[in-house]
Amino acid sequence: MIVPSSAAAASLLALPLLSSALPQPVTPPQGFSIPLRSRSSLVPRGPDHVANIESLTRHAAFAGSKYNPHASFAENFFRHTGKKLFDLVEDIGDAVGDAVEGFTKGKVAQRATFADPLTDYDGLWAGKITIGTPPVEFEVDWDTGSADLFVPLDACNASCANRVKYTPSQSSTSVTIDGQAFLLSYGDGSRTSGNLYNDTISAGPLTAVGATFGGATYMSNSLSFQNFPPGGLAGLSFPSLSAFPDVPGVGGTFLDALKAQGQLDAGIFGFYLREGEGSSLFFGGLEQGKYTGDVSWSPVVQESYWLIDLEKVISIGNNATASDRKAVIDSGTTLIYASFGDVSAFYSSIPNATEEKDKLGAGFWSFPCASAPQLSLQFTGKVWTVNSAHFNLGQLEAGSDRCIGGLVGMNTPNNYWIVGSVFMKGVYSAFDFDTKRVGFAQLA
Repeated sequence: MIVPSSAAAASLLALPLLSSALPQPVTPPQGFSIPLRSRSSLVPRGPDHVANIESLTRHAAFAGSKYNPHASFAENFFRHTGKKLFDLVEDIGDAVGDAVEGFTKGKVAQRATFADPLTDYDGLWAGKITIGTPPVEFEVDWDTGSADLFVPLDACNASCANRVKYTPSQSSTSVTIDGQAFLLSYGDGSRTSGNLYNDTISAGPLTAVGATFGGATYMSNSLSFQNFPPGGLAGLSFPSLSAFPDVPGVGGTFLDALKAQGQLDAGIFGFYLREGEGSSLFFGGLEQGKYTGDVSWSPVVQESYWLIDLEKVISIGNNATASDRKAVIDSGTTLIYASFGDVSAFYSSIPNATEEKDKLGAGFWSFPCASAPQLSLQFTGKVWTVNSAHFNLGQLEAGSDRCIGGLVGMNTPNNYWIVGSVFMKGVYSAFDFDTKRVGFAQLA
């Protein structure tokens, strides 16, 4: 059942008379660029070039929880497709069964414990959208590693303090999807949960009428304003990862709505990421002037994350340290993560590289600052080398001749490589929903 907000309820009696007055999608341009800004404090700023150790370790902890097989993404994928997202998960059917039961009862199914160990998020690429009539502006993190759009609701808990909130009663186009909740949980127990709404959502001139999004009534402390500055999250992955239930009235992802309403000439978007000002996210095609030459495309191997074949990992002297892997291209992740074995194999090819277990934890490595490692990734026959300035995260400590590397080991599911903005800042990254592929091109 879909229930209008109080501001919209009265209009139902006169719906035939008012339908022509409801907001209609405008004819969009061929494509539209959204300015982005990063709030990352991972990359050292200033003359000493010392890495932000605290932020690095906390970001690694979050990445580990995001790709934990027991985070809600695996449950969501099973619920939407009936298939396992990761080969190693054996009990996901029972877990997702509990979640589905919670959805059908109109409440969020919760795990037994909900710890909040994270206190910092970095490397977020945030841009602006508006929701409602009249429109209210929100800043959201555009994340290719998740699917859903959510913003704080006016009834949200204390973790939503100091944020712009969505108030359904103040939007004449707000519709409450009655009895439907959402839950986005991570492997460490942190979560966001709330209720579902349909309303008008715009990113620049691109407008989706009646688009579905989450109004968060609870956000873990790790998502408080201090630790997660954007006001919400806008997922750009495939709908199979969505925490939203498959029920009437729920209209899929924001991108689904834009495509269905003819707002995009092509189901393609591209990231142009750089230090400082000038980063952008382009919808409806590829942003001219941001790249040069041809785009090298790789087919998506599973419609969940933007998951593609990683043919080789190449180190100094064209030495292949890993091959036949798969990689998730994730704008919501700052570093590059791989299994402990793959990371050890790479750094073992680097003279005098050392794992810094005691100072940073397992999976972090340092190398002589005077000789930065060369990390290259081969996708569909094309080799892309990570910019050494992006790979070098800074000195281990003030005055040290040791620097920290942007490739970090963790327990990645299925031996996946998680490729974040350490790589993406050195290329133009394109994502094509229409033909299910990811592309890279040289920056202009």
